[in-house]
Amino acid sequence: MWNKVKDLFANGSQALILSGYFNIGLFFVCLGLSFVDPRTIAGVNAWLKPMKFCLSVSIYCFTLGVMLGLVDGFEKMCLWVGRAVAVVMYIEQICITFQAARGVTSHYNIDSGFDGAVFAIMGICIALNTILDTVVFGLLVLVPLPTLPTGVLWGIRLGLMMFIAAGFEGSLMIMHQGHTYGAPDGGPGMPWSNWSREYGDLRVAHFIGLHSLQILPMVGLLADRVLKANTLRAVAVTAAAVALSWLMWMQTQLALAGKPFFKM
Repeated sequence: MWNKVKDLFANGSQALILSGYFNIGLFFVCLGLSFVDPRTIAGVNAWLKPMKFCLSVSIYCFTLGVMLGLVDGFEKMCLWVGRAVAVVMYIEQICITFQAARGVTSHYNIDSGFDGAVFAIMGICIALNTILDTVVFGLLVLVPLPTLPTGVLWGIRLGLMMFIAAGFEGSLMIMHQGHTYGAPDGGPGMPWSNWSREYGDLRVAHFIGLHSLQILPMVGLLADRVLKANTLRAVAVTAAAVALSWLMWMQTQLALAGKPFFKM
């Protein structure tokens, strides 16, 4: 099992794999700073947001890096797409961490011309990343991948679709200039995630969509192990994708109505 994982990493986009390791290292730096820096931003430790993004981005980079390594015949395109996504993620993380070091929020911050410029750079990066993910999706749909079992293949394709949808959903937060509906950002939140306990929070649905990129391939892997017929494997993964899409939609509607997904 470990050898298979090493092979996937070795054959994947090395730029993205390196970006994943970079974010893991940055996570531990931010974790250390959180113990010595008592400053808070929007009611939580200033280094919590960079830590959360480090973990999420590292998982994303590893996942996409492995996926690009599965594509045959488009080596140069995969090479440059992987490098472009890695650069975009580096810039995004630098902006988030730099703003945390300054003691100000990174997202939706237009309090000054400089803060507005940083947020604009982040917005451009996310838009570029969504475009690049669409290119990856096109490659994984159009290029035959006969070596991949049916469940995993369907999980990758449907996971990318949901990931891209989650990227577009981020535009709702940008238009709203915040993720909380019914109150300003920064109220009481869940441990670690900081999702609002009292009002609507679009980050819940956003999270579901983003991490479907990992959930659905794992569902596909399970389907490949327990189901013999390829048709049944595809149906099982599709059913999981439909369920996650419904959950994402319902959480979006709940957030827009100003209601929390879970009230403690």
